[in-house]
Amino acid sequence: MIPPPRKEEIVFVIADLQSGGTQRVVSILANYWSQNSKKVTVITLSGPETDFFKLSAEVNRISLGGQTDSSSLISGLTANLQRIRLLRRELQKLQARYAIGLISHTNILLTLAGLGLETRIIISERNDPRRQSLGLVWNFLRRFIYPL
Repeated sequence: MIPPPRKEEIVFVIADLQSGGTQRVVSILANYWSQNSKKVTVITLSGPETDFFKLSAEVNRISLGGQTDSSSLISGLTANLQRIRLLRRELQKLQARYAIGLISHTNILLTLAGLGLETRIIISERNDPRRQSLGLVWNFLRRFIYPL
């Protein structure tokens, strides 16, 4: 007997599933692909209590914990290093073929978390970086991390 083909694992990484356009696209793609022979996981930085868009029961949802505003550069750095560590741990556990990020800050965290893993990191930003500043530190990171 031939075993059924293994579902190809796809992971989406996004800050939240609140009522934004990117969140809508992630929910549509995740729901569609999960019902069409793909194993799909959505990893969010925030918890499900903030969700506007719903995921089907076939989609694996992982929340890395709540998002909070940082009171200083050091607390922000510490929080983001923790997010990278948690995200990397989840990517290693899932052993996904692809991880897709769609928003600038999350793309940077995802790219750093995926360094050295076999997971292919795919990022997309629907903005013109010359017109949308993320701030000095994030702009620097975007410029040097994205090519990785």
